[in-house]
Amino acid sequence: MILLRRGDRLPVVGVVQRALQLQQSEPLANQVDGNRNEELLQIDGHFGSRTQQAVRDFQRSHRLPVTGEVNSVTWVRLMNNRPAGIASCIDCVHHSVPYLPTSQTPRMHSLHDGPDIVHEFLANGRISRTIETAIIPIRLGEGLRKIRQEVDRACERLGPLILLRFFGHGRPGVVGAGIGTGNAATLGSSYLGGGGGGVATSQQAQSFLRDRSERAISLYNWRHVENYLGGMRHIFHWSGSVEFHGCHVAGSEDDGRQQGMQLLNRVTELWGVPVTAAVAAQRAGSHAQNLRFEGATTTVVPGGGSLAMWTSTHCSRFS
Repeated sequence: MILLRRGDRLPVVGVVQRALQLQQSEPLANQVDGNRNEELLQIDGHFGSRTQQAVRDFQRSHRLPVTGEVNSVTWVRLMNNRPAGIASCIDCVHHSVPYLPTSQTPRMHSLHDGPDIVHEFLANGRISRTIETAIIPIRLGEGLRKIRQEVDRACERLGPLILLRFFGHGRPGVVGAGIGTGNAATLGSSYLGGGGGGVATSQQAQSFLRDRSERAISLYNWRHVENYLGGMRHIFHWSGSVEFHGCHVAGSEDDGRQQGMQLLNRVTELWGVPVTAAVAAQRAGSHAQNLRFEGATTTVVPGGGSLAMWTSTHCSRFS
């Protein structure tokens, strides 16, 4: 349930780079020319050409399909029994609501609209047996309380998390968590996204969320966010991070940038880890290749430093 490829700029890429670096360091340890450190892959959170080539070399040496991308199979082999827990909170409709076609929302081939992967999640339980991943469905009416309970439970099984991801509707400064998605949650969709950023004004969204204060991570209900999701720093590995995959959560230069950055800074301060969010509209689908960011992202790191500095400092401790 992970897919990283060339062009990604994410904290979790730094974890991959460190794992690849550890693979490289063993043969380099036998060199005596004094240049071996320069030959090690740089840890900067940017999946560039050198990282892609290192992934290909690793896949080739371990008899994996040589794609240059880090999918779940490559991730498991790279981690090699190291702490590598991933938890994904997915805002989806209640199991009693019939799945509906996506004709009304053509930009969203959505998790809640009947893909096999959601059926698998709900049928087989929250903990994957094949990779160290927790799937946490957040249904209509559930929200921050459910997130806290299930993330804590996941950490009991997986240990400290490398990555905590949120999938669902969003708008600048807002991450849906129990708002519901799809045609069965028209109200939440119209206020929080549906692939196009929502049709409501910020004032309408604020009023909507104040009446549903446990169903989002947002500036508008921050007191409830602190109440339910504060004190969670212990769930993260020291190289852990958070990803918000809702549409426009980080905002853009033209719309919502201030709200988006305020939310990312608050969550980073609350949890003490980097937080990455989408700038553009997103899609989530029934295949792993869609469970990734579409287009530009923004990352805020603790203390206001750069992604490269944070990954170099924190991911280098991964061993």
